[in-house]
Order: sequence, then structure tokens, then C-alpha cells
Amino acid sequence: MWSNPPSRSLGNTIVQAGGTGSADHQRQLSRLGARFLLRAARIVALTIDRDLITALVALGIVRANLAPLFADPELAARYAAADAIPPDSLRRPVSIYAVAKATGIPYETVRRHVRKLQGDGLCLAVEGGIILPTSTIEGPGYQRALTETWEALTQFVADAAVTGLHGRGALRMDVPDARREALRQTMTFFLEGLERSAQALGLETLSVLILRYVTNANVQHLITDLELGRQYASLDAVPPDELRRAVSVYAVGKALLVPYETVRRHAKLLVERGYLERRGDGGLIMPERVLHRPEFVRGTSDFADLTQAFLDRLAEIGLPPRIEAAAASDQAAATSPV
Repeated sequence: MWSNPPSRSLGNTIVQAGGTGSADHQRQLSRLGARFLLRAARIVALTIDRDLITALVALGIVRANLAPLFADPELAARYAAADAIPPDSLRRPVSIYAVAKATGIPYETVRRHVRKLQGDGLCLAVEGGIILPTSTIEGPGYQRALTETWEALTQFVADAAVTGLHGRGALRMDVPDARREALRQTMTFFLEGLERSAQALGLETLSVLILRYVTNANVQHLITDLELGRQYASLDAVPPDELRRAVSVYAVGKALLVPYETVRRHAKLLVERGYLERRGDGGLIMPERVLHRPEFVRGTSDFADLTQAFLDRLAEIGLPPRIEAAAASDQAAATSPV
């Protein structure tokens, strides 16, 4: 939805041929990107009151606040390291309306969650709009989220290398600390991936996350089983329904930290729209016939391209030498959809 052999580390550099986002690997690339996106969603939700929507609103605010850094590479480089938190003077205030429009979350929902963030002292109203201030970003919860997201990010890069999908060009490892810049790029990938799917399918952001979780859980074994995954790596190689493992509404809610009734309501809509199907045991799958629909083929291709661009940017930034693609293959079988 919306191969070269893996490299091994050599000293401070991982040497590898350029990766590819071609149609031969787009479905596999999309699966890897979706799994990382879902892991990131859970980490952020755990950071902010165990509430996924509040977390998405907070990310929308942060991205808008940091627009000056995204627009100025020199400024971004100045605040690239983990301990280089941009001061409040560099944060551009954003309106609730702009956050709602950018995240695809209804205005009233955003307004309610902004009030929650303000009540918890995490968000400030300033002249021109709202910001998540430096004091929030410096808090222990956010620092823990930075560490956990970084670990998920480096695992994603390593897993991509193991499956032969990685950034174009060599992944540099003899680099200074650029964790905060890498995580800003992660935030952009996360929100853009959701926004594009929401717009293409005419769905709320939460419906898109639920749809992605179900789709990813259905074929999780195609990521951990490398040989099977290669059989269904290309855009036109859609896994048949008999290979899909259904997932329950309860499991979706538990993984995404969304109340059962909320997931049930969105799942009902997705079934009515024909995007999901219920199995006899009540489990959910996205059937093969849906993935053949033109909008889903385009969505898979678009998200694969977005994932490839993200991997390319990470290769540009570089990673510290503790990341080794070789180690990832031993861990892959133990990983979950999130």
C-alpha cells in the first residue's frame, strides 16, 4: 500500500551499491516503510499520554514550528546533534486550523487535543499561534522517545540493507552526531506518508493508520521471511488472500494505543468502503482484490518512492558506527508489526 545483496560493515563505513525504488521492489519497500511508520506512531503515542491522536497533533505542531530549519540547511546543521535543541525563538507559531489541515485531523478534534497539551503544560499559546516549547522537548519523556525512535530508525535502515533495499549510494558511518536532524527527517516521512494516503483515499488520518496496521499485520511474515518476501516484492506481485493473516480489532487498538470502540468504528467504515474484509473469526484483512485497484497500486508506488527518498536522505546524513546491517538479520524474525 500507500537486489542487490546486503552490505556488511567495514570499519566506519558501510559500502553498498545504490539502492533501488524500482517497480521490481516497490511492494517490499512499501512494507518496510509501513512497518517503521507504525513503530514510530506507537513510540510517539507512548510519550504523550498514551494517546495516538494527541501525539499526531503534537507532531503536526512541531513540524510547523520547525519550518525555518527545514528551509535552511545551514540552520538545520547547527541543530543536528541530539543535544542541540532549537530555542523557542526559532520556533514558528502555527494555528490550530493549519495543524488540522496539515494532519488531516478534524479541526474540533485538534482543538480538543491542543487544550489537553496546554493543560499538561506541553504546549504554549504565543503571539501568532501555538508552539511546543524547548522545555517540553527537553523533558524526560521526549528524550526517551528520541532514543527509542532512533533505535527503531537504525533497525529500519539495517533491515532494509538485509533485504537489499537501501539508500542510493554508500551509507556513511564516520559522521558527527546528526540524530536530531535524522529524526526531523523521520517526522517528515511519518506525516507525509499519512497525509498522502489520507488525501488519496478520502479518509481521516486515524483511519489510514488503522488501514496500514491491518495491511502490514496481514503480511508481516513476508518481511521476516526474506525468501517469501522476495516472491512478492514487485508492484504487480500481490500476495494472495490465503497468505494473509487476519488481525483482530482488539490487537489493532492495543498496538496503536487507540480505544477499542474507536478502532471498531473506523474498521466498520473501512469495511463499508470495501477497503477491509472480515474473516469468519472476525479478523480483518485487506483482500488481494483491493490491492489490485488502481488507487491502491498508485498508493503503493507513491509510498515506496517516499520510503526510498527517506532512505536516500538517511544515507546522506550518515549513521554512527554502532549500526551494523549484519546484526539485523539475526533480529528480524523476532520483530513485530510495530
